[in-house]
Amino acid sequence: MFLSAWLINHYLHYSIFNFTEAKSQMYSNHPLYSASLIYATITGVFLSLSGIVIGYFDNKVVYSEIAQRIIKHPKLVLKYSLEKRQKIAAFVEKNLGGIVGNIFLGFCLGMAGNIGKFLGIPFDIRHVTISSGNFAIAIGGEQSFKLDLIITVFLGVIYIGLINIASSFLISFIVACRSRSLSWKQSLKVLVGL
Repeated sequence: MFLSAWLINHYLHYSIFNFTEAKSQMYSNHPLYSASLIYATITGVFLSLSGIVIGYFDNKVVYSEIAQRIIKHPKLVLKYSLEKRQKIAAFVEKNLGGIVGNIFLGFCLGMAGNIGKFLGIPFDIRHVTISSGNFAIAIGGEQSFKLDLIITVFLGVIYIGLINIASSFLISFIVACRSRSLSWKQSLKVLVGL
């Protein structure tokens, strides 16, 4: 992203972000002057929820024998060959959970800021991919920022990524332990044993 923004600015003389937008992006990822680390935790919750959605649909496909239903569906039998139906069934069986889970995650991440505005509360997300892209575009333009701000925001983006992973893992771990009826003490032993 940085290279793209720099090349566009250098050769086409166009900044993707003007100075106000670039400054806003920098400070929205600042670990001290924004709620970016709290928003990163919210993102971790959404990541965990999308994992649950993926697992649900993966299990639903197997338990409900969706692949066999596709292969034997009367309308599909009339329209497609057995080989084509098997390919469709294999695709659905392998990818339905991932597709639905990623659509769910996209809606969660895309709507979080609007939900916060609608409710009038500070509710948003910070995903490491989005934050790092915005950071790269902000510094890749013509705008010049102080080195200490660049380093601080860069570290903030790294913290966002670590919190995304840690919060998502912790929630998923707790759900997994509860599904196995492990006590908190047993769960702690499993966590320490990892």
